[in-house]
Amino acid sequence: LDHGRETLMDIFHRHRQANEPGPAAAALERALHTAEYRPEALVWKGIAALPQTPELAFVYFANAAQALPDRADIHALVGRSLLAQNHFELATRYLTTAWQTQPNDLALRLTLWQARSQSEHPAELRRIILAHLPDIHTGQELAHVLKLLAGLADTPTTVGVARYVPEQQVIQGWAIDLRNLQAPVALKLQANG
Repeated sequence: LDHGRETLMDIFHRHRQANEPGPAAAALERALHTAEYRPEALVWKGIAALPQTPELAFVYFANAAQALPDRADIHALVGRSLLAQNHFELATRYLTTAWQTQPNDLALRLTLWQARSQSEHPAELRRIILAHLPDIHTGQELAHVLKLLAGLADTPTTVGVARYVPEQQVIQGWAIDLRNLQAPVALKLQANG
């Protein structure tokens, strides 16, 4: 709140949550024409347009991303609007560029995996997934990627990641059998022969 006053976006959200589409739309239109609120208003216009008119949503999201280049969530929405138009290769290129500057944003990462799964040849997708497994640090992303991997032909049935942490002298990691997700994997460790 701006010095105790309700902002245009506060008014929009209040009407949206109260399921009052008319007043919500009016507040959003006013916000679009106010420089301070325009980028956020563009995002909400895009979210509203995405299900029926992803081409229009793309325009709103792209303008918002230009105004707020550091917002990874908005780049993910640009990617989603491209995917909704079946522009799979373009979405992959766009999201890869955004991911390089903001590699830790979960929404961006998940949308990029969705794009890759539709733009890449299965053998290349398998290679990319296996190469990136060590960089995945959330259960949600790992579950998404393992599901993609399990659906590919010629996938190794057991996959995992292991790394040695010299400061603690421990091996950390995980392993999973993609054919039997419920059962713990049997591990055989060998050191110095």
